[in-house]
Amino acid sequence: MLSGALLASAFPPLDWWPAAFVGLLPLLLATAGQPPARAAWLGFASGIAFALLSIPWIVVTMVRYGQMPWWGAVAVLLALSAYLACYPAAFTFALSRFPLPPAAFPVGAAALWTALEYLRTYALSGFPWNLLGYSQLPNLPFAQVASVTGVYGVSFLLVLATAALAVPFLPGMPRRGAWRIVGAAALLVGAAHAAGIWALRGTDTAAAPLQVGVVQGNIEQAFKWSPAALDLTLGKYARLSAEAASGGVDLVVWPETAAPLLLRQDPARLAQVRALAESLGRPLLVGAPDRAAGEPVRLLNSAILLGPDGRLLAKYDKMHLVPFGEYVPLRPLLFFVDKIATGIGEFVPGEARTMFRVPGGTFAASICFEVIFPAEVRAAVAGGAEFLVNITNDAWFGRSAAPAQHLRMAAFRALETRRYLARAANTGISAVVDPYGRVLASTPLFEEAVLVQGVIPRRDLTPYVRFGDWFAAASSLGAAGWITSAWAAGRRAARGGRMAWRR
Repeated sequence: MLSGALLASAFPPLDWWPAAFVGLLPLLLATAGQPPARAAWLGFASGIAFALLSIPWIVVTMVRYGQMPWWGAVAVLLALSAYLACYPAAFTFALSRFPLPPAAFPVGAAALWTALEYLRTYALSGFPWNLLGYSQLPNLPFAQVASVTGVYGVSFLLVLATAALAVPFLPGMPRRGAWRIVGAAALLVGAAHAAGIWALRGTDTAAAPLQVGVVQGNIEQAFKWSPAALDLTLGKYARLSAEAASGGVDLVVWPETAAPLLLRQDPARLAQVRALAESLGRPLLVGAPDRAAGEPVRLLNSAILLGPDGRLLAKYDKMHLVPFGEYVPLRPLLFFVDKIATGIGEFVPGEARTMFRVPGGTFAASICFEVIFPAEVRAAVAGGAEFLVNITNDAWFGRSAAPAQHLRMAAFRALETRRYLARAANTGISAVVDPYGRVLASTPLFEEAVLVQGVIPRRDLTPYVRFGDWFAAASSLGAAGWITSAWAAGRRAARGGRMAWRR
């Protein structure tokens, strides 16, 4: 449980990022020499501690916005924590059940951990929140390896460093050999850090960057969907957009569902927003629900780009929806479960990515939850995006660590792809991040704000964009090969023992 607490402390709100280099050490020492079942339980306890300390904001979300009793929200948190704890449990079980030679222990443990993070990204629609590598954004030089390997490579190096520290305490390991392994791991981590320092020397020198105006309306979630509040909401966004335009911006960005109505199906309101775009004389990206074709009524979570003349230029429909937030998975089985977004309707995913083109550059938009999935943002950049926009509504999280954690993951997408990222959040944290993960400007939580910042469209492709999750896939294959060969060797040994007994 100390391991879980140490790892949680490496993330917001505490942000003690050095703890990630030693966080797993108590767990690795506690499970050394333990039978597989006990090792798995210890890993499960560590995972429970990490989840309870890093995502307690789920209770606030469920109680305040899901109209769920506190005991029900606590039950949801415990259930999700138990699911997430299965991954470190599998980690410690495999290390115990299929022991590695001490010299191979750091690399094997790191590959296994990386494989499990990769699995968590996709299993049951995916929940890759607070992957270990995200803790290192404040340690910018070290984090730069993500432009080659994705965030998974940062996680790999962290676990490798910790597992190397555990080697001297493993049974049967000669002291001299143990410290050689520690030294080799230190050299590898140091080399990654040095390469990151070199990478951070790169700067963009475009004479006239594209100016993006990010608008943060600060509309309280309980107030947001009230029909009586619609005029006030649109009026506030119009005022803040005019303030952004007065700063000479080339693009104005509103947050997710900033226009809380079926905008394209409401001619009067659509005309109002189109007239605003004309008055601004700038392209305007509006977050709004939309209606999918056909019956019954199904909703889309969309980003709609209006031109300076008010014309609808392009639209993107969110492709990766939030389970239990925008839809109920396995509805025939979970018919008794309603969504958090009570009363808004059932959302369906979009079908294709959209490249938005404005004078000066091409960008892709991600909506809220999508930005925590590395491969999805990477695919957008591979498809031609020269800078990134993320629109979100983090009002659900209240005054918790979740908005800072969410921004942390979004910043990694900029770092992995070497693209500027402009982020508009309803209640914050809105920000602009440069291609190296540096947050150039950000807004406070729960304040209306306008953020104007230059971004430079880029066309270069990082190794991560070119080759995708090759590192995570290689780690997964390596871990699977080790476990399979160890299992097969155990079967052969057991078969040989039975034959000897019979003889």
